[in-house]
Amino acid sequence: LGDFFQGKVSLTADNKKLYEKITKGFAKSQLRLKEIYFYDNPEKGKQIYLYLKKKKGREISTRQAAVLLSSMTMEKMKPLPDQKKMIGNYYEIYGFTPEEKFHVIAGIHTSPMIAGDENGDSFSMGKVREGSFVSMISDGMGTGQEAKKESRKIIEVMEELLGAGINESQSIQLLRSMMILQPEKEKYATLDFFQLDLFAGIGSFFKIGACPCLLKRKDKVEILVGERTVVGMDLFQSRIPFCRKKMESEDLLVMFSDGVLDCMPQNNIETLASFLEEMDVVRPQAVADRLFDRITNMEEYKKKDDITILVLGIWDRY
Repeated sequence: LGDFFQGKVSLTADNKKLYEKITKGFAKSQLRLKEIYFYDNPEKGKQIYLYLKKKKGREISTRQAAVLLSSMTMEKMKPLPDQKKMIGNYYEIYGFTPEEKFHVIAGIHTSPMIAGDENGDSFSMGKVREGSFVSMISDGMGTGQEAKKESRKIIEVMEELLGAGINESQSIQLLRSMMILQPEKEKYATLDFFQLDLFAGIGSFFKIGACPCLLKRKDKVEILVGERTVVGMDLFQSRIPFCRKKMESEDLLVMFSDGVLDCMPQNNIETLASFLEEMDVVRPQAVADRLFDRITNMEEYKKKDDITILVLGIWDRY
Protein backbone atom coordinates (compact mmCIF):
# COMPACT_ATOMS: atom_id res chain seq x y z
CA LEU A 1 0.00 0.00 0.00
CA GLY A 2 2.87 2.34 0.76
CA ASP A 3 4.26 1.82 -2.74
CA PHE A 4 0.80 2.23 -4.26
CA PHE A 5 0.10 5.61 -2.68
CA GLN A 6 3.48 7.00 -3.86
CA GLY A 7 2.20 6.93 -7.44
CA LYS A 8 -0.96 7.88 -9.30
CA VAL A 9 -3.78 6.08 -11.06
CA SER A 10 -4.34 7.41 -14.56
CA LEU A 11 -6.68 6.78 -17.50
CA THR A 12 -5.15 8.64 -20.43
CA ALA A 13 -6.38 8.38 -24.01
CA ASP A 14 -3.87 5.61 -24.70
CA ASN A 15 -4.91 3.80 -21.54
CA LYS A 16 -8.57 3.97 -22.58
CA LYS A 17 -7.74 2.14 -25.82
CA LEU A 18 -5.68 -0.40 -23.91
CA TYR A 19 -8.53 -0.79 -21.38
CA GLU A 20 -10.87 -1.85 -24.18
CA LYS A 21 -8.27 -4.17 -25.72
CA ILE A 22 -7.55 -5.93 -22.40
CA THR A 23 -11.27 -6.25 -21.62
CA LYS A 24 -11.95 -7.93 -24.99
CA GLY A 25 -8.90 -10.18 -24.67
CA PHE A 26 -9.77 -11.46 -21.21
CA ALA A 27 -13.42 -12.04 -22.23
CA LYS A 28 -12.18 -14.89 -24.45
CA SER A 29 -9.98 -16.38 -21.69
CA GLN A 30 -10.57 -18.63 -18.67
CA LEU A 31 -10.54 -15.55 -16.42
CA ARG A 32 -13.25 -13.07 -15.49
CA LEU A 33 -12.09 -9.46 -15.46
CA LYS A 34 -14.15 -6.95 -13.47
CA GLU A 35 -11.93 -3.83 -13.46
CA ILE A 36 -8.57 -2.48 -14.68
CA TYR A 37 -6.37 0.16 -13.00
CA PHE A 38 -3.40 1.82 -14.73
CA TYR A 39 -0.84 3.09 -12.30
CA ASP A 40 2.45 5.03 -12.54
CA ASN A 41 4.92 4.56 -9.71
CA PRO A 42 7.89 7.00 -9.64
CA GLU A 43 10.24 4.26 -8.46
CA LYS A 44 8.91 1.18 -10.24
CA GLY A 45 7.39 2.59 -13.41
CA LYS A 46 4.13 1.60 -15.10
CA GLN A 47 1.94 -1.02 -13.44
CA ILE A 48 -1.42 -2.56 -14.37
CA TYR A 49 -3.77 -3.92 -11.72
CA LEU A 50 -6.51 -6.37 -12.73
CA TYR A 51 -9.52 -7.30 -10.60
CA LEU A 52 -9.75 -10.99 -11.52
CA LYS A 53 -11.14 -14.40 -10.69
CA LYS A 54 -11.02 -17.64 -12.61
CA LYS A 55 -13.94 -19.17 -14.46
CA LYS A 56 -14.85 -22.80 -13.92
CA GLY A 57 -12.13 -25.33 -14.59
CA ARG A 58 -8.49 -25.72 -13.69
CA GLU A 59 -6.45 -23.21 -11.70
CA ILE A 60 -4.64 -20.44 -13.56
CA SER A 61 -1.39 -18.86 -12.37
CA THR A 62 -0.62 -15.14 -12.35
CA ARG A 63 2.28 -15.90 -14.71
CA GLN A 64 -0.19 -17.31 -17.26
CA ALA A 65 -2.27 -14.15 -16.83
CA ALA A 66 0.89 -12.08 -17.44
CA VAL A 67 1.49 -13.92 -20.75
CA LEU A 68 -2.09 -13.13 -21.81
CA LEU A 69 -1.69 -9.49 -20.77
CA SER A 70 1.62 -9.25 -22.69
CA SER A 71 -0.13 -10.12 -25.96
CA MET A 72 -2.43 -7.12 -25.46
CA THR A 73 0.09 -4.55 -24.23
CA MET A 74 2.72 -5.59 -26.82
CA GLU A 75 5.40 -5.71 -24.14
CA LYS A 76 6.53 -8.50 -21.86
CA MET A 77 4.72 -8.31 -18.52
CA LYS A 78 5.38 -10.10 -15.22
CA PRO A 79 3.36 -10.44 -11.99
CA LEU A 80 4.34 -8.18 -9.11
CA PRO A 81 6.12 -10.01 -6.27
CA ASP A 82 4.59 -10.74 -2.85
CA GLN A 83 1.12 -11.58 -4.12
CA LYS A 84 -0.77 -14.81 -4.71
CA LYS A 85 0.67 -17.03 -7.42
CA MET A 86 -2.65 -18.62 -8.34
CA ILE A 87 -5.92 -16.91 -9.32
CA GLY A 88 -8.83 -18.22 -7.24
CA ASN A 89 -12.60 -18.42 -7.31
CA TYR A 90 -13.16 -14.95 -5.85
CA TYR A 91 -12.35 -11.52 -7.26
CA GLU A 92 -9.00 -10.16 -6.07
CA ILE A 93 -6.55 -7.51 -7.26
CA TYR A 94 -3.44 -8.79 -9.12
CA GLY A 95 -0.66 -6.43 -10.18
CA PHE A 96 1.57 -6.67 -13.26
CA THR A 97 4.55 -4.65 -14.47
CA PRO A 98 6.74 -4.72 -17.62
CA GLU A 99 9.82 -6.93 -17.64
CA GLU A 100 13.09 -5.02 -17.89
CA LYS A 101 13.98 -4.91 -21.58
CA PHE A 102 17.76 -4.60 -21.15
CA HIS A 103 20.41 -6.23 -19.01
CA VAL A 104 24.05 -5.31 -18.46
CA ILE A 105 27.20 -7.43 -18.15
CA ALA A 106 30.32 -5.68 -16.86
CA GLY A 107 34.08 -6.17 -17.02
CA ILE A 108 36.74 -4.35 -15.00
CA HIS A 109 40.54 -4.03 -15.11
CA THR A 110 42.40 -1.99 -12.48
CA SER A 111 46.09 -1.34 -11.89
CA PRO A 112 47.65 0.80 -9.12
CA MET A 113 50.36 3.33 -9.90
CA ILE A 114 52.81 1.41 -7.70
CA ALA A 115 52.65 -2.39 -7.73
CA GLY A 116 51.38 -3.69 -4.39
CA ASP A 117 49.94 -0.32 -3.39
CA GLU A 118 46.21 0.50 -3.25
CA ASN A 119 44.52 1.84 -6.36
CA GLY A 120 43.39 5.42 -5.69
CA ASP A 121 40.41 4.92 -8.04
CA SER A 122 37.10 3.51 -6.80
CA PHE A 123 34.26 2.10 -8.86
CA SER A 124 30.74 0.75 -8.46
CA MET A 125 28.29 -0.99 -10.78
CA GLY A 126 24.94 -2.71 -10.39
CA LYS A 127 21.19 -2.16 -10.03
CA VAL A 128 20.26 0.54 -7.52
CA ARG A 129 16.51 -0.12 -7.83
CA GLU A 130 14.02 -1.79 -10.14
CA GLY A 131 14.72 -0.77 -13.74
CA SER A 132 17.89 1.22 -13.06
CA PHE A 133 21.53 0.16 -13.55
CA VAL A 134 24.32 2.52 -12.43
CA SER A 135 28.08 2.45 -12.94
CA MET A 136 30.54 4.99 -11.49
CA ILE A 137 34.27 5.65 -11.40
CA SER A 138 35.85 8.11 -8.97
CA ASP A 139 39.51 9.12 -9.22
CA GLY A 140 40.98 10.46 -5.98
CA MET A 141 43.62 13.20 -6.07
CA GLY A 142 47.06 11.59 -6.20
CA THR A 143 47.56 7.85 -5.80
CA GLY A 144 47.47 5.16 -3.15
CA GLN A 145 45.59 4.94 0.12
CA GLU A 146 44.81 8.66 0.60
CA ALA A 147 43.40 8.97 -2.91
CA LYS A 148 41.40 5.79 -2.34
CA LYS A 149 39.84 7.28 0.78
CA GLU A 150 38.55 10.32 -1.13
CA SER A 151 37.28 8.41 -4.16
CA ARG A 152 35.58 5.74 -2.01
CA LYS A 153 33.76 8.48 -0.10
CA ILE A 154 32.26 9.84 -3.35
CA ILE A 155 31.11 6.39 -4.49
CA GLU A 156 29.60 5.48 -1.12
CA VAL A 157 27.66 8.75 -0.88
CA MET A 158 26.17 8.22 -4.35
CA GLU A 159 25.31 4.59 -3.57
CA GLU A 160 23.52 5.63 -0.38
CA LEU A 161 21.56 8.44 -2.06
CA LEU A 162 20.49 6.41 -5.08
CA GLY A 163 19.72 3.36 -2.94
CA ALA A 164 17.43 5.51 -0.79
CA GLY A 165 15.31 6.25 -3.86
CA ILE A 166 16.63 9.78 -4.56
CA ASN A 167 16.82 10.41 -8.30
CA GLU A 168 20.16 11.00 -10.06
CA SER A 169 19.73 14.77 -10.40
CA GLN A 170 18.95 15.34 -6.72
CA SER A 171 21.70 12.89 -5.69
CA ILE A 172 24.31 14.83 -7.64
CA GLN A 173 23.06 18.16 -6.25
CA LEU A 174 23.50 16.78 -2.73
CA LEU A 175 26.92 15.38 -3.61
CA ARG A 176 28.02 18.76 -4.98
CA SER A 177 26.94 20.42 -1.75
CA MET A 178 29.03 18.00 0.29
CA MET A 179 32.06 18.46 -1.96
CA ILE A 180 31.90 22.25 -1.76
CA LEU A 181 31.34 22.35 1.98
CA GLN A 182 34.08 19.87 2.91
CA PRO A 183 36.79 21.52 5.05
CA GLU A 184 39.82 20.14 3.17
CA LYS A 185 39.35 21.87 -0.18
CA GLU A 186 42.74 20.73 -1.51
CA LYS A 187 41.49 17.13 -1.48
CA TYR A 188 38.94 16.10 -4.09
CA ALA A 189 37.84 13.23 -6.31
CA THR A 190 36.30 13.12 -9.77
CA LEU A 191 33.05 11.34 -10.64
CA ASP A 192 32.17 9.58 -13.89
CA PHE A 193 28.49 8.60 -13.64
CA PHE A 194 26.35 6.50 -15.98
CA GLN A 195 22.79 5.35 -15.39
CA LEU A 196 20.76 3.11 -17.72
CA ASP A 197 16.97 2.90 -17.71
CA LEU A 198 16.54 -0.86 -18.18
CA PHE A 199 13.00 -0.42 -19.52
CA ALA A 200 13.55 2.32 -22.12
CA GLY A 201 17.30 1.91 -22.76
CA ILE A 202 18.03 5.61 -22.13
CA GLY A 203 21.53 6.24 -20.80
CA SER A 204 22.26 9.30 -18.60
CA PHE A 205 25.86 10.55 -18.36
CA PHE A 206 27.30 13.06 -15.91
CA LYS A 207 30.94 13.99 -15.27
CA ILE A 208 32.66 15.93 -12.51
CA GLY A 209 36.25 16.34 -13.74
CA ALA A 210 36.09 12.93 -15.46
CA CYS A 211 37.23 11.59 -18.85
CA PRO A 212 35.03 11.06 -21.92
CA CYS A 213 33.50 7.60 -22.50
CA LEU A 214 33.75 5.41 -25.59
CA LEU A 215 30.66 3.81 -27.13
CA LYS A 216 31.14 0.93 -29.57
CA ARG A 217 28.05 0.22 -31.67
CA LYS A 218 28.52 -2.54 -34.21
CA ASP A 219 31.93 -1.68 -35.78
CA LYS A 220 31.93 2.06 -35.08
CA VAL A 221 33.26 3.85 -31.99
CA GLU A 222 31.90 7.19 -30.77
CA ILE A 223 33.66 9.44 -28.25
CA LEU A 224 31.06 10.66 -25.74
CA VAL A 225 32.40 13.90 -24.30
CA GLY A 226 29.33 15.53 -22.77
CA GLU A 227 29.66 18.58 -20.56
CA ARG A 228 32.60 18.03 -18.22
CA THR A 229 31.83 19.86 -14.99
CA VAL A 230 34.76 20.98 -12.87
CA VAL A 231 35.24 19.83 -9.31
CA GLY A 232 33.80 22.43 -6.92
CA MET A 233 31.25 23.80 -9.40
CA ASP A 234 28.69 26.41 -8.41
CA LEU A 235 26.46 25.13 -5.61
CA PHE A 236 23.55 27.28 -6.81
CA GLN A 237 23.70 26.19 -10.44
CA SER A 238 20.15 24.95 -11.04
CA ARG A 239 20.77 22.95 -14.21
CA ILE A 240 22.46 19.57 -13.93
CA PRO A 241 24.24 19.06 -17.30
CA PHE A 242 23.24 15.47 -18.05
CA CYS A 243 23.94 13.97 -21.45
CA ARG A 244 21.21 11.53 -22.56
CA LYS A 245 21.64 8.87 -25.22
CA LYS A 246 19.46 6.02 -26.48
CA MET A 247 21.40 2.81 -25.97
CA GLU A 248 20.95 -0.24 -28.21
CA SER A 249 21.35 -3.98 -27.78
CA GLU A 250 25.00 -5.14 -28.15
CA ASP A 251 26.40 -1.68 -27.35
CA LEU A 252 29.73 -1.63 -25.50
CA LEU A 253 30.37 1.34 -23.21
CA VAL A 254 33.93 1.96 -21.95
CA MET A 255 34.50 4.18 -18.91
CA PHE A 256 38.00 4.86 -17.56
CA SER A 257 39.94 6.99 -15.10
CA ASP A 258 42.43 9.76 -16.01
CA GLY A 259 45.34 7.34 -15.55
CA VAL A 260 44.47 5.64 -18.85
CA LEU A 261 44.87 8.77 -20.96
CA ASP A 262 47.77 10.17 -18.91
CA CYS A 263 49.99 7.18 -19.73
CA MET A 264 49.43 7.52 -23.50
CA PRO A 265 51.01 9.96 -26.03
CA GLN A 266 49.21 12.77 -27.87
CA ASN A 267 45.80 12.05 -29.47
CA ASN A 268 45.32 9.57 -26.67
CA ILE A 269 41.51 9.41 -26.79
CA GLU A 270 41.54 8.86 -30.57
CA THR A 271 44.17 6.13 -30.15
CA LEU A 272 42.10 4.42 -27.48
CA ALA A 273 39.03 4.62 -29.73
CA SER A 274 40.98 2.98 -32.57
CA PHE A 275 42.08 0.15 -30.25
CA LEU A 276 38.45 -0.48 -29.35
CA GLU A 277 37.30 -0.28 -32.97
CA GLU A 278 39.82 -2.95 -34.04
CA MET A 279 38.70 -5.48 -31.42
CA ASP A 280 36.56 -8.42 -32.48
CA VAL A 281 35.52 -9.50 -28.95
CA VAL A 282 32.22 -8.63 -27.28
CA ARG A 283 32.67 -10.06 -23.77
CA PRO A 284 33.17 -6.99 -21.52
CA GLN A 285 35.90 -8.55 -19.37
CA ALA A 286 37.90 -9.54 -22.46
CA VAL A 287 37.54 -6.00 -23.86
CA ALA A 288 38.81 -4.44 -20.59
CA ASP A 289 41.80 -6.83 -20.44
CA ARG A 290 42.73 -6.35 -24.10
CA LEU A 291 42.51 -2.57 -23.88
CA PHE A 292 44.86 -2.62 -20.89
CA ASP A 293 47.30 -4.88 -22.78
CA ARG A 294 47.27 -2.65 -25.88
CA ILE A 295 47.89 0.47 -23.81
CA THR A 296 50.70 -0.97 -21.67
CA ASN A 297 52.48 -2.49 -24.71
CA MET A 298 52.74 0.86 -26.52
CA GLU A 299 56.34 2.07 -27.00
CA GLU A 300 55.44 5.50 -25.60
CA TYR A 301 53.64 4.03 -22.57
CA LYS A 302 54.63 5.68 -19.30
CA LYS A 303 52.57 5.06 -16.18
CA LYS A 304 51.72 8.26 -14.28
CA ASP A 305 48.60 7.42 -12.29
CA ASP A 306 46.29 4.64 -11.11
CA ILE A 307 44.35 2.95 -13.94
CA THR A 308 40.75 1.76 -14.03
CA ILE A 309 38.94 0.49 -17.15
CA LEU A 310 35.25 -0.41 -16.81
CA VAL A 311 33.41 -1.97 -19.76
CA LEU A 312 29.62 -2.44 -19.92
CA GLY A 313 27.91 -4.72 -22.42
CA ILE A 314 24.23 -3.88 -22.98
CA TRP A 315 21.88 -6.54 -24.32
CA ASP A 316 18.18 -6.84 -25.13
CA ARG A 317 16.33 -9.47 -23.05
CA TYR A 318 13.61 -10.05 -25.64
